[in-house]
Amino acid sequence: MVKLALGQISSESIKLELNYLKIKEYVLKASEAKADMVCFPELALTGYCRLDLDKFNAAEQANYLEELAKLAVDKNIAICFGAVEQEADKYYITQYICTKTGEKFAYRKTHLGEREAEVFEPGEALEPFEVENIGNVGILLCSDNHYPEAALTLASKGARLILAPFAVPGDCAKRRDIWNKFLVARAYDNRVFVAAVNQLGFTKNGKAFAGGAVVYNPQGEVLAEAFTGTESLLICEVDLEESKQYWQKESKKDSAKCFVKFRKSNLYI
Repeated sequence: MVKLALGQISSESIKLELNYLKIKEYVLKASEAKADMVCFPELALTGYCRLDLDKFNAAEQANYLEELAKLAVDKNIAICFGAVEQEADKYYITQYICTKTGEKFAYRKTHLGEREAEVFEPGEALEPFEVENIGNVGILLCSDNHYPEAALTLASKGARLILAPFAVPGDCAKRRDIWNKFLVARAYDNRVFVAAVNQLGFTKNGKAFAGGAVVYNPQGEVLAEAFTGTESLLICEVDLEESKQYWQKESKKDSAKCFVKFRKSNLYI
């Protein structure tokens, strides 16, 4: 059993110290609750800085990345958070995992929004991460989740929990309705757990982030949710063995079926 925490928080563009302190505050809360992992929204550390990318300081951020890595070890909790990643003159929207044993993993967003693609580069890999004492974890960022093949790829490669950090504006109640249309399908069709968490606060041009946090089980059912529009820590226990059992069974009954194991890939484009 894995105790998972979702930190539904607000972040401000390029205000790294402020955002770091907010993340740290919620890491400590999750640690006190004995969570094994805490996941924060897309670009939680850097803030959603598409319009402020010229102010980004990679050296400054590197210090906070290191501090969060130390915090994960010190508080015995895996921390998943989003930030800008710079490589030479290219920028990526990246989600990091710092583990309680000192390992670091990074996923670069593969499916960029139209405006994001004007300043960011897409990632080129969909690979899950084996996180010690937790299991095989995949990450899909925001718009990545609209592509069924992305979740299918991660699940087929062994991911039994898909973390889905978002930074999308809108209305909180409507965000719940939207997620219940397509994230349910990602969980149910692939027989995996899906945990989504969205930013709060405001974009550079004044749009309100919708917020929201939810965990779906491999049956597509809601295990826990928080759509209050306020900062919060949602904590939920997930049993990844439940997902693994679907992938081990050979049953063809829909109620117990791992659908993707019966795919006819020769029929698909």
